[in-house]
Amino acid sequence: MAWRSLVERCEYVTDNYSAGRWLPSPRELEVAEGLARTAWTETTMTTAGDAVTSQAAGLTAGLFTNAAHVLRVVDGTDAAVRPLRVLVDVLADDAPSIAQVLRPAAD
Repeated sequence: MAWRSLVERCEYVTDNYSAGRWLPSPRELEVAEGLARTAWTETTMTTAGDAVTSQAAGLTAGLFTNAAHVLRVVDGTDAAVRPLRVLVDVLADDAPSIAQVLRPAAD
């Protein structure tokens, strides 16, 4: 089931982020910030997945693609996408501080 896979993968990514074992790429942060401010549909998730995948295969690419499949049958407020919404909101909120960490040091 796509929704079960989505929930499990969200938990995996969230746990890794919370434990400091994973940081999103700058592109993943940018996509998360955009998703935090938009309505979620199959199209928005497909676009998000394409944007992340085109840059690098980060941990979130599969999440967005899977969410697009789920959003074919539910709306963006459904419990099936809630774990991803939580992850996206956390990343969007943390984006400024993560960007500081990811920014190359000035010489």
